[in-house]
Amino acid sequence: MLVSKLCDFYLEKPYIRWFVFAAGEMWIGVCLTCVLELVPERIRAASIGYYLFIITNIGGNIPLLVPPLKTAFAKASTELALRSK
Repeated sequence: MLVSKLCDFYLEKPYIRWFVFAAGEMWIGVCLTCVLELVPERIRAASIGYYLFIITNIGGNIPLLVPPLKTAFAKASTELALRSK
């Protein structure tokens, strides 16, 4: 979000989308390279499959997990604020 706000000042509108997309998607290649370098050659294909399965499930379920986590953290911070007084 910060990147898109900064790009609003420096780039014209059509170019903002491409820059933000590229900045947001560049980590995929780096992470896949790290996974490939950490595992033996005989299980590289399976490790990439597991990695993509886990990342897809975590990324797909984040919108479902945010509201309960937000509520839990709000309650915890309220309790902590009441204890400190």
